[in-house]
Amino acid sequence: DAVADAGRAIKLESDSIVALELRGEGYYFLAEHEMAMNHWRQALKFDPEHKSVKTKYRQLKKIMKRADNAAQSSEQGQHAEAIETWREAIAVDAAHFAFIGPTLVLISKAHLKMNEWQNAKDAAQEALNIDHTDSAQDARLCMGEAHLGAEEYDQSVHWYKAAVDAQGEDARAKEGLKKAEVALK
Repeated sequence: DAVADAGRAIKLESDSIVALELRGEGYYFLAEHEMAMNHWRQALKFDPEHKSVKTKYRQLKKIMKRADNAAQSSEQGQHAEAIETWREAIAVDAAHFAFIGPTLVLISKAHLKMNEWQNAKDAAQEALNIDHTDSAQDARLCMGEAHLGAEEYDQSVHWYKAAVDAQGEDARAKEGLKKAEVALK
């Protein structure tokens, strides 16, 4: 709602730094970083020295740079480096839960690729503790896969069942549950 309200204010007064800042914040908290950057950039065009917008802009720029670097490292198979860089991105704003939840899932997946089952479980559990709806299903799937890799088949079945219960049409959850059930027998 804040994003929409700020959008209406911008339509009325396109050079409203307050409205641009507010709309950027709304997008930031939704983890729509490009949109946040665009609004803050626009506000800085009207006042390049606006202290709070400048601070937010720089903070988001740090997060985005680290997240991009981590993604590149992960794509190149440098998972340990990616994990470290994603952790640095999280540390920039420890209250940015819409970013942190999905990023913890990425960290968990990187640990899975390195067969670091306990670390994968820990990162997925961190994501679940945040209770961010968008990342919860992926975190449950990571938990199932990590327990499967650690040969903790009953726990793997538990997590895959939780994923199926949460989103019954998720093919990844159904497939994982089948694998875990076969492994349990």
